[in-house]
Amino acid sequence: MLRLLPVLALFVLVASGCDTAAPDRNGIDVTALGHDADALVGTWDLVTVTPSGECMGEDCTRTRPAEEVGQSARLVFRADGTATYTSNETVSAEGNYRVSAPEPGDSPRLTIGDARYVFGIDRDRLYIEHRYLDGPLLEFRRR
Repeated sequence: MLRLLPVLALFVLVASGCDTAAPDRNGIDVTALGHDADALVGTWDLVTVTPSGECMGEDCTRTRPAEEVGQSARLVFRADGTATYTSNETVSAEGNYRVSAPEPGDSPRLTIGDARYVFGIDRDRLYIEHRYLDGPLLEFRRR
């Protein structure tokens, strides 16, 4: 029994230290992900938000579920080349979409109508990058 006490104590420490919050997404480099316009077709819902860290307090870099931060967003890409970006029940961008790299060596941009976004696709996850503007990294999942 005495031999089990250190093992049980370690188990309790590890179990109590587990964080059930969403993992930190600050290490994601959207420029290293896919940028295929054809892979965008479908409906994508916002699932997590990672702030840029350009603020004060503990929630400046921690990835949190979209509902926790009071955000909702949906991207719908259609096979006809049109898209709609709805954020908190308001259309943020709408129109034809395309993927382009504006300058050699620059990261690919997703353009929806007049709006441009730095982005990356990893299978059924789409990331919209606003951290370079002191905004968040938005993670969407395909429905």
